[in-house]
Amino acid sequence: MLVRNLIAVISFLLLAQLASGSVSREKEALGAFIQAQENRQAELLGLSQDEEAYLYKHDIAQEKLNVDMQRLTDAQIHLEQNKLKLEQQNTKANQRAVKLAEYSLEMAKRSFRIREKSVNRIQKSLAELEAEKVELVSRIDQGNQRIEQQKQRINIAEKKAKEKKVSKKKAPVKKVVSKKSIKPIKQVKPQPVVTSAPSVTKAGAAPEEGQDPLTQELLAYVKREVTRLEKVLKAGRPGKPSYKRLKLAGSQINTQVFEFLGKDQYRVKAKVSAGEQVFKIAGRKYQRTIPAADDGEDYVFLFDARRSTRPRLVMFRKAYLDQI
Repeated sequence: MLVRNLIAVISFLLLAQLASGSVSREKEALGAFIQAQENRQAELLGLSQDEEAYLYKHDIAQEKLNVDMQRLTDAQIHLEQNKLKLEQQNTKANQRAVKLAEYSLEMAKRSFRIREKSVNRIQKSLAELEAEKVELVSRIDQGNQRIEQQKQRINIAEKKAKEKKVSKKKAPVKKVVSKKSIKPIKQVKPQPVVTSAPSVTKAGAAPEEGQDPLTQELLAYVKREVTRLEKVLKAGRPGKPSYKRLKLAGSQINTQVFEFLGKDQYRVKAKVSAGEQVFKIAGRKYQRTIPAADDGEDYVFLFDARRSTRPRLVMFRKAYLDQI
């Protein structure tokens, strides 16, 4: 009887420990979900800024196309006028005027075609950006729902842990039995508890086919941001930095100095701590969440200062660069 009571007490303690661990895992999952949502918001800002740039290019290209269209119309009229003069007076001067008008018309047609192709390319890029924005907004809405669901899971897990803690206090005190009267008990390992926490790829590990969707999305996000940075840096000369000494500071991070890459792009590496925190760059504050799994990891911070009114901060674990 005493042995059974002791087994019951041990089992209860193991279950209580598992309940506490379950709450921690659910909170770790929430941190990962929030970080993914912050990444989506940063990417949406990037798409919006790209869209603004393309709209500006479209306005300029469309204006030039309208000018070329008028030139084409004028060239056609000018050619018809010179042909009419040649019919009335077949002179060398009129023949030469017709040839010049034909050449001007051909140049006007060529310029118009080039402008038209440029406008069409910009319109295609705008359509692609709009489709990306629609898809991203949909994922942001889904992410908001997922975060709310995770918060509910945490509330439920905390409630269960609290109830077990109260039950533990109310449990009757067992009579102390001498060690000689108790037979050795075989320890039973607790079974793993399945939670909604996403599996996070360890630093330096290669991506696996069975990765959860959240990790796959994160790697795809890093790849898109690196591609975007490379595209910006390749477009023309690097130019001069807008900041002489741009620093990264924060509530849980050592101050670091950014490296200027060109085209108002900056990069720095820093070790981060888990939890919600505020990063400060050029007088601006950026609230971000570092998941528990990334505590102590090296992060890459990319700062896009092309638009001084809305500079953009991108950050991710440095080890992910080896996996894209």
